[in-house]
Amino acid sequence: MKDYLKRPLDVMDALRLLRRSGFSVSLPNQSADGVMFFEVEGCALTVAQILELRDTKKLDRVGIRQFGVKPLK
Repeated sequence: MKDYLKRPLDVMDALRLLRRSGFSVSLPNQSADGVMFFEVEGCALTVAQILELRDTKKLDRVGIRQFGVKPLK
């Protein structure tokens, strides 16, 4: 959650870009240890990972698969 508190506008911008690009993005979730994450195309991405992908201009399917962890169902 620390990353979101430091850069909330960047997080919202990244999520908006993902949605406009046709990605499915969940509402925010929080792990037991307080890490905020989103499910993007079925992969769990933390806010820090989303920001890193945004900053390195890799906010695409390849970048998401690189960082994403399939959630347990």
